[in-house]
Amino acid sequence: MIFKNVAKEDFNVNSIVSGNMENMIDKCSRIYAGKPEWVDADDHIKTINFAKAVCSETARLATLGTKITIDGSARGTYLQEQIDSIYFRLRDWVEYGCAYGTIALKPNGASVDLVTPDRFIVTDQGNREITGIVFINKEVSENGKKFYTRLEYHRFLDDGLYAISNKCYVGDTENDCRKP
Repeated sequence: MIFKNVAKEDFNVNSIVSGNMENMIDKCSRIYAGKPEWVDADDHIKTINFAKAVCSETARLATLGTKITIDGSARGTYLQEQIDSIYFRLRDWVEYGCAYGTIALKPNGASVDLVTPDRFIVTDQGNREITGIVFINKEVSENGKKFYTRLEYHRFLDDGLYAISNKCYVGDTENDCRKP
């Protein structure tokens, strides 16, 4: 995984996720996307993408009748506005969580991004909480000739402060992570 190698080099961090877990995340991702390893066009083995149906129905049932209310202060009102702006995506988030086994919700200043585990690496943890993580974001130019990659490293520093560092790259291919 080139993303992991670039994060290691630029931020001097290592993923604490095992290779077996990374393989399982990849396997679950492919099954959910309807591309499991057992599909074989030559032997006429197809998929009905049952995993997608199960995850979708589980998410539907889990979020049926769900309501989130926050009140009691100006902060409560603000948080309620934030929840209301993303509430319509709750079912999708639960579906992805079922499919991948986990997801990360990352505030972006205007809303909240859902990040699947193939788009982040955990670098530190303590007391069963993530204390260091690197996110990857990729964009393609309108003409499809340039590929932009941003790595965003979130962590708690020794003095308790929260720090975010970014590294950006531009390349001619999807996995080209050279600095501009």
